[in-house]
Amino acid sequence: MAGMVHDIGKQVLGFFFNEMYKMVLDEMTAGTSMYDVELDVLGITHANIGAGLASKWQLPSSLSAVIGEHHEPMSDDANTMTQLIHISDVFSKFTGFAFAEKPTEMKFDEKLLESIEISDEARGELKTELKPQIRTLVNDTFSAIFK
Repeated sequence: MAGMVHDIGKQVLGFFFNEMYKMVLDEMTAGTSMYDVELDVLGITHANIGAGLASKWQLPSSLSAVIGEHHEPMSDDANTMTQLIHISDVFSKFTGFAFAEKPTEMKFDEKLLESIEISDEARGELKTELKPQIRTLVNDTFSAIFK
């Protein structure tokens, strides 16, 4: 559930503030995160908006933390699920399964990497193995849904 709703703020921005959000997409350049551009252009991020929505909907605090903190997984409000979603989010962007971001390198929170003690070698192996595996899983999932 956390993986599905962590970017709910993007949906709100895209639907209710479509013209403003187009400005964000227009400002994005290679290597620049959508989060940073949102902050620069709008003064608020999809994470802020999503966290506000989660509060309004009275979602569990653990889920609200994921939505609001997935770009800052070592903040005081972040939890283990937030950290896992951060890692998953970075990998999804790298493998090309992101809304608008197509980074050429994986940009994890460095403090998080230190805390979980994942080596550069292990990240490199994941990077090599993950992309084709994810593509296969996504294709299999959609094939099963639309049979």
